[in-house]
Amino acid sequence: MGSWGYGPFDNDAAADLLVFITEAGPTGWRVVRDALYSTHPQDVVGAAEIIAIALGLGTRRDERTVNLAVGRKAAVPWVRQFGRSMPSDLPALAIDACRRVLAHSRKTVRKAPAKPRTLAGLKLVNVFIDEGESARKWQGTVSSLIRRLEKGRRRRHS
Repeated sequence: MGSWGYGPFDNDAAADLLVFITEAGPTGWRVVRDALYSTHPQDVVGAAEIIAIALGLGTRRDERTVNLAVGRKAAVPWVRQFGRSMPSDLPALAIDACRRVLAHSRKTVRKAPAKPRTLAGLKLVNVFIDEGESARKWQGTVSSLIRRLEKGRRRRHS
């Protein structure tokens, strides 16, 4: 199915990751750690969101986004049960992994042209305009996640 939104759990990869984590029970934190090293950005962001939830800073978009609410319905009970056993180094790893995802996204997304091209008076649709807008929304999700993880890490070390 792919992705249906810009939230941390709005894609098949993150949904599958949640299943693996919850099925692993108390060893789910190993699955989270492995996902942070994934080459798939959706896995990294899904794992980082689990960590943010464990820090008490999960995204609050769940009231507006049905898909995120579904992801939280799986993530929150698992975090309530096993959150206390989260390894202390995971927030820092998640921040670093999300920064890598964000940097890669910023390098690879092509910007929309300053002026739309026309042909015989018809406006041509540039494929990258949509990709650029989608990428900006995705980058906003990742940036928000990084800020929440940093806040949680500071609070945890205080």
